[in-house]
Amino acid sequence: MPGGKYVDSRGIEMDHMSFSRALDIIHAGALNNEITATDIAFGDVGLADERDWRNGALATLAHFIENHRAEIDSRPYSNVARQWPDSVLEADRESDPTRVIDAIRICLDMAVQSFPSPSDVERRPDLFEGIELDYQAVDVVSDFVGLNREWLMELGGVENSMGMRT
Repeated sequence: MPGGKYVDSRGIEMDHMSFSRALDIIHAGALNNEITATDIAFGDVGLADERDWRNGALATLAHFIENHRAEIDSRPYSNVARQWPDSVLEADRESDPTRVIDAIRICLDMAVQSFPSPSDVERRPDLFEGIELDYQAVDVVSDFVGLNREWLMELGGVENSMGMRT
């Protein structure tokens, strides 16, 4: 795991965050953006498929982090956030939530949608420390995907404890 400082996408220097910690933060943020049964009951019936898709990505990412933490943290890293093209980071509805790289992309999108906005922080300064970690995690996970996309694509999908694809 790298030590030292990390310069985020805004040019702010902070303590370096490991890839696994950043993925944990993204996973937690994505969990905050789950679609509930109530959302489905009072919304579009199609939300059930969306929920299954998102839950598949959440399960795949959780499994990946839990079972590959040391390997995740041993991957190449950067001390400066990079700008990656949308094609590297974006998930679309055709993304397969059982593939590790797609699960990360889906959860990254879900997490960003759940994080407080800068205007939220203006109204509630107590959110400042959390938002700093959230957005550093976005940068670090973006770098993780960008720097390691070939490896992540080679991993394909993951199997859950019952030997079924998640």
